[in-house]
Amino acid sequence: MIVTDREVLKNNGAETILSDPELVDGFCDELATVLQNIDDPRTNPTKPRKIIIEFEISATSNKETIAISASTNSKIVKKEIVKDRMDITRSIDDVGRLIEYKMTEVKSEAPGQADLFGGEEPPAKEVNITFSEASDKPSESDSVKTEEEAQ
Repeated sequence: MIVTDREVLKNNGAETILSDPELVDGFCDELATVLQNIDDPRTNPTKPRKIIIEFEISATSNKETIAISASTNSKIVKKEIVKDRMDITRSIDDVGRLIEYKMTEVKSEAPGQADLFGGEEPPAKEVNITFSEASDKPSESDSVKTEEEAQ
């Protein structure tokens, strides 16, 4: 917060306010946030971001002294979260206990099918979660493997 005389503010107000080190630090912090958001591969780099500097100005009852406080904030682009669809298959033993989950990615084309550009559709991703025979719940010794790890 800057407290200053009205005359000082009239003569060189911009320099007095904008040279405040806390305001400069706040702006730099928000600029770093914006730049990190632009670098994030899950955000659209062409959408605009904003850095907002808000000033609150109040005067004393005699109107000779003014208090100015500033705050900084930024508006960044939301991250685009990847969506995927997976089929779930459950394996149950003879006693009726769950022993394995197998999740397979749902693809729009069949694996190996050629696309318009001559490439092939890669095989669907798989995740296997295997439970030990002693319990219905997974333990630390239970395995979680993707198809690549199994091969």
